[in-house]
Amino acid sequence: AWSHESWLWPVSPEAIERAVAEFAMAEESIRELGSPFQFATSGWVMGPVNDPVSFDRIFGPQIPIASINLWLGSMRLQPGFDEIEGRPTWAIPWLEDDAAMIQPQLWVGRLRRDAADALQAGCDGLMGIHWRTSSIAPNFAKLAEAAWNQQPFEEPGPTDQKTDAGDEGHEGGQVANYHHLTIEGTDMDPVFQTCRFGLDAYHISVPNGVYDVTLKFSKIHYEEEGRRVFDIEVNGREAAVALEVVAEAGFAAAHKITVEDVSVTDGTLRIDFAARVGEAFIAGIVIEGVTADVQQLEGEVFSRKINAGGERWGNFEGDLGPRFGAPLRPGPRDLPADEFYRQWCEDMFGPEVAERAAAIFTSLDSGGPLVAHTFDDAHPRSMPMPSTWTDGPGAVRIDPRPWSEVRSEYDFVDRMRELRPEVSGSGCLARFDRWLNHFEYLKVMGEIASTRGGLDALMAAIEAAEEPEEAERLARGEALPAREHLARLWERMLTHLLAATETPGEFGVIANLEQHSRGTLSFLDLHDATIERVLGEPLPDRVAVAMEYAGEPRLIVPTRRGLLMSGEDFHLRAIVLDNSSPQRAVFLWRPLGQGTFRELPLRWVARGVHEVTLPAVDEDFEYRIEVETADGAPLVFPPAAPETHQSVVVLSDGDV
Repeated sequence: AWSHESWLWPVSPEAIERAVAEFAMAEESIRELGSPFQFATSGWVMGPVNDPVSFDRIFGPQIPIASINLWLGSMRLQPGFDEIEGRPTWAIPWLEDDAAMIQPQLWVGRLRRDAADALQAGCDGLMGIHWRTSSIAPNFAKLAEAAWNQQPFEEPGPTDQKTDAGDEGHEGGQVANYHHLTIEGTDMDPVFQTCRFGLDAYHISVPNGVYDVTLKFSKIHYEEEGRRVFDIEVNGREAAVALEVVAEAGFAAAHKITVEDVSVTDGTLRIDFAARVGEAFIAGIVIEGVTADVQQLEGEVFSRKINAGGERWGNFEGDLGPRFGAPLRPGPRDLPADEFYRQWCEDMFGPEVAERAAAIFTSLDSGGPLVAHTFDDAHPRSMPMPSTWTDGPGAVRIDPRPWSEVRSEYDFVDRMRELRPEVSGSGCLARFDRWLNHFEYLKVMGEIASTRGGLDALMAAIEAAEEPEEAERLARGEALPAREHLARLWERMLTHLLAATETPGEFGVIANLEQHSRGTLSFLDLHDATIERVLGEPLPDRVAVAMEYAGEPRLIVPTRRGLLMSGEDFHLRAIVLDNSSPQRAVFLWRPLGQGTFRELPLRWVARGVHEVTLPAVDEDFEYRIEVETADGAPLVFPPAAPETHQSVVVLSDGDV
């Protein structure tokens, strides 16, 4: 039984009654079938936001209660888990979020915290929600470790003096994102292009102290006055009465209100909204002042900035999640990941580069587009996020910053590339190259995001040009070269992605980029018609993305079965990624560790896809694939063959 995403916000009593009735019908149907299985509750929330543990009172103790972590995993385990006793409870962390589904996401530190929380709350199940596998392999490894042996997930002592979010969060509201608007009166467009509207309050955890609180607004939906009028209080003090942002600042223009010397004595700053007409909204919150809490170093200057309704940008945190109550245990959102990566990098890439590679992975771990995360000496940076949610998951973000300003965020790619000559062994090198190409791909995506942001600015200047000659000069001399550069960057990005892709999930990333960003969102060609109009001629063919693969030939086996039932044929598909058909492609197999290898040809299916079927055998076996490309280059699978082969275990009925 699955609770809908809409239950992240308050739902009506009737909706709750309908859900409970449907659960009861499911339970009755299962009983009528003789109870061959049972159902469990799961979904976006444990229960209604105003009473998260209500299902614990309604259902019998045999029914497990489960839920994914809130806000795409940026919030910790739902506090209601530690209130439930006498029934199974299953925690479901996010192994990746869908907003950044087209890029690597390293969340070992976050998953380590999630496992510790689940253990503390007494959960007897720990699962994970995900779409891909290879590009989030470290997250899987950490989750598997937690599932097999929970002892390491007894949380260690305090690692720093930071406090967790407490019972902070927003009460109600929805998110609006108008990233295409240019906001007047600010150079922080990404903060003002999003907002949370229809909300009642924000509860924000801060050390006790005295603060100036600045509330930021921009009307990005209604252009006319009088559609949204509301009052605001900050810790009980009047901040605004009958605020009407369009009347104060105009449409798509920055407006701010500062309330000075706000005293916080209980660790929480509360901002209350009361709508008079329409719905209240807010775009950003800035809290700056001096702490008064001895535990927080009395007199320390404190600053916290929140992008309401939006993602992390600059020194602004991403929006807070819904408010659900106090955390299980104070502490940072993530636990340290350095020890994990030292061992993982040694296993993946070999001891020669393990320590230095681990430092890179650790520096990139955790954080994310919706995660409020403060970086200290232990986490000097996190993974850059050139992707976002735009009309669906995994779109390339438009970055208004020039690449010269952004490039340094990707210095880790250069450090990773420098390690490659020291990697030894074909298997280690193949795994290292896969991750290096993931990072190279991410870097090119970052440059694409900045280049498109620059092209957007150029097009705005062209539209604003008073003379046709000036518009044509900008279009021919700057916009057209930028458009061509976008096409070349797109080719480079996909070349690196294809060099890193090996599973169906990663092929889905290619489809997402081509069908969503380049297709539906017109990421490359959005301005083509305007440039053609200004130039008075069609764009040259060179603005098109080339259709030929530009990388080194690869052999990819997307699905690698390790188990078969006795009597079952073994079907295998392999992709020869090259611009020409191979001269030779064969499947070699033998009983596990016995005798000589027998050979079967791979049959061509379409494009680079080949397949082979091994008739059912009753014993475990091992295999490899050998390919000779059109140019005579040898390709093998697995990469360490013939020293190492891929093995398959054949199960008899008695083994199941």
